[in-house]
Amino acid sequence: KQWYQRRVAITAGVDLIYSKNSISSSNFIMQQLLNGIKKNSLPEKKKLALESVYSFLSELNKKSDQEIFLRLCSDEIGISYNTLFYEFYEERGKETKSKNKKSSAKKTESVKTPLADCERKILFMLMKYPFLFSFHERIVKIEFLDSYSAFLWQFIYTKYLNREKIHYLEFFSSYQLPDNVKQVFSEYFVDNEPFFEESKEKFLIINTFETLIYRQRVFFIDIEIEKITNNGFENFHLLSKYKLEKTKILNNIKLLSNSILQGDDT
Repeated sequence: KQWYQRRVAITAGVDLIYSKNSISSSNFIMQQLLNGIKKNSLPEKKKLALESVYSFLSELNKKSDQEIFLRLCSDEIGISYNTLFYEFYEERGKETKSKNKKSSAKKTESVKTPLADCERKILFMLMKYPFLFSFHERIVKIEFLDSYSAFLWQFIYTKYLNREKIHYLEFFSSYQLPDNVKQVFSEYFVDNEPFFEESKEKFLIINTFETLIYRQRVFFIDIEIEKITNNGFENFHLLSKYKLEKTKILNNIKLLSNSILQGDDT
């Protein structure tokens, strides 16, 4: 079995692992969007399916991700890539701009801030690697501040408590999750698949996950410190407590980062 070339990027102590040829998730998503439509399907059915595909693509931030799905769609339904490309970017461009202006306030909440990105990566890894629920005592203490992450966490944790199987490929087919939640998390499933086969890879995933938990806590502390500061330092004891905790967490992140680097050299 041929495994993928690993690219490890360590940024602020976080090790992110990507696969080179991760196509299973992308294909699965496209199949869900097309809902059985193939090359021999009627034109009117293809048109309806394309509306779902285009609606999904309009929520993706990266043009490269959009193009990946357009090529997959072309292969599935037999319409040339150039035709799909033109229809999506040219014909729907004006409609998208108009819609964005009208719903700019609503979309603001889905903007991927560093905090939101951190929380969403935590949940993505939980779905990808259920064994990470070994950290459940620490995870349940997290106060998810991103509304989409908070919603998905409740969904995942309920499954965990009910001892239901958690599989990340079921994410897009679940009727219990609203479309906007699926769209917000979609980019984490597109050509961004951490993997492990040997114990070394599992070690990297655990360190990455633990670092993300630490980082989320730092974001939370920074917000609380700002609140105290804006209130004129009324609770100086709590401020000192948060600052001390942050210092310890940053030191732990540094230790994890060093262990990742040392492990990668072995």
